[in-house]
Amino acid sequence: MGFLGLSASASSVLVASLLVIGLAVLPYGLGIPAARGLVTNPPVVGVWSNACGSYAIASNNTSCGNLTAGNSISVQINITNAPVGSVNGYEFFLYYDPAFLNATRIDVSTGTVFPYPSLIFNELALRGEVHVLAVCLGCGNTSDNGVLVNILFKILGTGVSPISLAAGMVPSGFAQSFTVLTGLLPSRQVVEIGPITSDGYFTNVAGNTGPVASFTFSPKVFQGSTVTFNASGSYDPDASINAPNGGISLYEWDFGGASSLSQPTKNPILIIPFWSVFGNFSVRLTVVDSDDGFEGIQTQPLTISEAPFAFAASPTILTIIKGASGTTNLTLTSLNGFSGTVTLSATLSPIISKSPTTSLNPSTATLPTDGMMDSVLKVSTGHPTRTGNYIVTITATSGTFSLSIQILVTVNRK
Repeated sequence: MGFLGLSASASSVLVASLLVIGLAVLPYGLGIPAARGLVTNPPVVGVWSNACGSYAIASNNTSCGNLTAGNSISVQINITNAPVGSVNGYEFFLYYDPAFLNATRIDVSTGTVFPYPSLIFNELALRGEVHVLAVCLGCGNTSDNGVLVNILFKILGTGVSPISLAAGMVPSGFAQSFTVLTGLLPSRQVVEIGPITSDGYFTNVAGNTGPVASFTFSPKVFQGSTVTFNASGSYDPDASINAPNGGISLYEWDFGGASSLSQPTKNPILIIPFWSVFGNFSVRLTVVDSDDGFEGIQTQPLTISEAPFAFAASPTILTIIKGASGTTNLTLTSLNGFSGTVTLSATLSPIISKSPTTSLNPSTATLPTDGMMDSVLKVSTGHPTRTGNYIVTITATSGTFSLSIQILVTVNRK
């Protein structure tokens, strides 16, 4: 959710906080490419342990200290590759396994890169999640590399836990998890920057680093797309060679506000539609191994682009006398600068003998940028055609994107 449970992106609160101190803000919704374009090499925000000198907080590293249950560890969220004065705020969501760790305290001041940090919001009450928003009032980072915030965790038991950041991005208004920075241009305009993120983990089990979460998906996703997420690359390093699914027993998906269909499954393949939302989202995969019940987490940014074209039909209801035919005009309209080949297809239901026939003219054409394309659906009947109601579904497809509309056809005797 957004700040204090608002449906809007919480990063808008981060920007609003900077407005209070008199800084001009560039238009919201720059998107990942635009925001990163303002910074040649995006900063890296990552999980680190100063005590361990590593992203791995492990009992086999004596520098980490006593990692038995009841003790506490301090985890740093660091920033690197950030030129001095270029960053003046941040917001992130961090995930861990609450069976073995519990976040208890946030410290934005001790040893951080900001001289005058202000903690705007923090949330530790949700099990397995940390949410932090902070700004530097009238100042920026004083070092290229260093600590943004210190998080204190209490160790609850013996086990393994990922410590993973939400994906770095400039979030959309629907986004419910993300990692984002604000930067200050020489003109004193504030911009949002989607950083690169890196994760860490905790283990106090000798020789066990927990399962590895890994997934892929189609890189180009549009409104209305149905997308296949494939987590077959996930595995448990200590599983037997023939273990089903590489030793993974459960896959838990969270789409960061892009879909309400987030769900656990035993199948590494998940096919899910994205309906009306668009923008940048953080997809989180949590895998659970079969032998120990330990978790692994991976997050990736998902950009859902607005639909490349609109599809309309007129009329959407046809009444045809047996032996005659009817037509519907179809119009495709380019959106967001799209141009390309669009293929039309039509299917009729119910599929029965002596049903009407359909044809499209044309069935394939090139839609120009900011242009339109027309086609005609013809529904033909003969004297043997059965009377009744039929549905014709016309689908317009370009690459991985498709849109469908339906026409009601009623065939009467006379």
